[in-house]
Amino acid sequence: LNLCVMLCRSSGSLRRIGRRTSGMAAAGTGALVSVTAEVFTASFGASSAFLVIKGFEWSAKFHHGLYPNAPHLATLPPGEQVFFGLYFTMTGLHGLHVIAGLSVLGVMLWWVATDRIRQDRYIHLENGGLYWHLVDVIWIFLLPLFYLAA
Repeated sequence: LNLCVMLCRSSGSLRRIGRRTSGMAAAGTGALVSVTAEVFTASFGASSAFLVIKGFEWSAKFHHGLYPNAPHLATLPPGEQVFFGLYFTMTGLHGLHVIAGLSVLGVMLWWVATDRIRQDRYIHLENGGLYWHLVDVIWIFLLPLFYLAA
């Protein structure tokens, strides 16, 4: 449940920027930087919590001898070996994409603050948001695959 809440909070924060910035042309860059910083902080917090939870989850699996090429994992049935191989590969790659997405959002925040992204030059901000939503959509498929199917 907590992962679903973080996913909705993180994705929803980027959608909120579009609603809150409409009609902000007269307000100037300061208001846009403020809203962008607020949205980035919400997304960063949710993503950091996700990565911390994954860290605890992985460390518990490592403690139980469930990690790639572990001697204990080799004694499990072939289906479980495939499951854990896919689990570590897919959640690990997703974690790397979350870190990349946080970097993209940080660059977008910097560009908004330095007036490189304005109301007439917004395509980079939009593409950054699209990448972030792609990372969210990937998790929407991974969550049921690894957590709800059991």
